[in-house]
Amino acid sequence: MVFLGLDEIKRGLVAAKANKDMELWQNRFKIAGRHTVETTVINVRVILTEDPENIRAVLASQFHDYGKGESFNREWKSFLGDGILTTDGQLWQASRQLIRPQFIKDRVSDLDTFERHVSHMLEHIPRDGATVNISNLFYRFTLDSATGFLLGQSIDSLGSPQAELARAFADIQEHMTNRSKAGPLRWMFPEGKYKKDLKVLNSFVEPYVEQTLKMRPEELKNKKEKSYNFLHALAEFTRDKQMLRDQIVSVLLAARVVICLFALV
Repeated sequence: MVFLGLDEIKRGLVAAKANKDMELWQNRFKIAGRHTVETTVINVRVILTEDPENIRAVLASQFHDYGKGESFNREWKSFLGDGILTTDGQLWQASRQLIRPQFIKDRVSDLDTFERHVSHMLEHIPRDGATVNISNLFYRFTLDSATGFLLGQSIDSLGSPQAELARAFADIQEHMTNRSKAGPLRWMFPEGKYKKDLKVLNSFVEPYVEQTLKMRPEELKNKKEKSYNFLHALAEFTRDKQMLRDQIVSVLLAARVVICLFALV
């Protein structure tokens, strides 16, 4: 498996399946004795880093020098479309200008909503010291909080552990993450189940978009003033159905990570 760097792919997939991604990365840099390493997988140069300065350069100070690239957009487009997480250049700038204003509003009242979801999550933690899968609870908590913020209505996956969207969204993320780790061998992952899960996700998001697009501008403004949600705010700036869908799904993915970190803090 060392041939052509296929051992790198194998280690990544095995670690992911065992939920040991962190251990894999820590060991990789420990063995190398430095915070940035380089490898080759089937003639593709790959640079891995945990150096804070390098990460800051890529994500902030030299952001425009590091694009996602056409291949990344092509691979993730069926899931995230042309949203802010998959585009570069003018498309990315358009997404940023559309989304950024929605995150600089003074929304103190949302703390009540956030607290409600936290309380709901804590109700599922046994008081007798029994073992509990906290990662699953955090996943559902963040999904409930994010859908409430983005769409104005939480899916309440904590109240419905078998919620189809929660399962489909998790499986989509796992599928896409494994395909990314497989690199040139991504074709080995069948897409039948992934496409079915994608239909579940789209069937959930699209009715909200369609309902919002039926509202007149003055209705959207009144809705936003009474009970703000991200989708209504976006619809004030664009009536493009696909763009609204792509941005909602992209921010739903990002929001889950941010909310989880905030809850941990």
